[in-house]
Amino acid sequence: MKLINFTDHQANIQFSWDEITTLKNTLNEVCNGIKTTNFENEIGISREQADLILKSIRNLITDEPFSHYHNASNFDMNENSFNNSIQKEKFYLETEGYQIIFYLRNLENLKGYIGIVVVMNINTNIYKSSIKSPARSISVEDLISLVNYFENHINSKKGNCNADSPVFSNCQKAFQIQALSEKFSFNKEEKFPLRFMININNQNNNINPSTYVGAEALVTYKSVKSFILSIQSALAKLSLNNK
Repeated sequence: MKLINFTDHQANIQFSWDEITTLKNTLNEVCNGIKTTNFENEIGISREQADLILKSIRNLITDEPFSHYHNASNFDMNENSFNNSIQKEKFYLETEGYQIIFYLRNLENLKGYIGIVVVMNINTNIYKSSIKSPARSISVEDLISLVNYFENHINSKKGNCNADSPVFSNCQKAFQIQALSEKFSFNKEEKFPLRFMININNQNNNINPSTYVGAEALVTYKSVKSFILSIQSALAKLSLNNK
């Protein structure tokens, strides 16, 4: 951590990615975990102010996932690749135990591929955590195959198939998905278990290039269909921007 500038009322401070994540987790515990009789007296600011700071930090972390991997060598990450003219897309997959956020962006001089960062936010009654993949590239064909994977799984359930779908992986090994065979219906909403694993190692790690961390939880058909539409929409926008 480096102090850049300080005045009587404001300080500009530079944090490492790990430090800002630790600050977010600590502030989240202060706002949502610790019970206080008088929040403002004990913490020094009002709960509303603390919530606003926490929201700002969360937005910083989730809106700029590529910036932490500026020096990654797995695809073109030079200064010009980070200007505001580069098309970016973000979409979600919501389950009952975790949320997946896909960040995509066009890559210069790498046709047929898109930059990708995947974030998993695990949120249960007893455990909360965030996992982020390194910045990677993924082929457009792989994302189209992911759409087909989910559509085939949903269609197989309509035919009462009891087999798990095979593990879906992509050539760059950014993540793995497996849709499982069990089907549940609660309040007329159909669900099935979905296992999602994120590769947390860099692509240039030759010693152990495929260490996966993830979770399994129920996901609704409605959520999966919304995810499929988001992928298709993002690909259409990125492809148009590439022409």
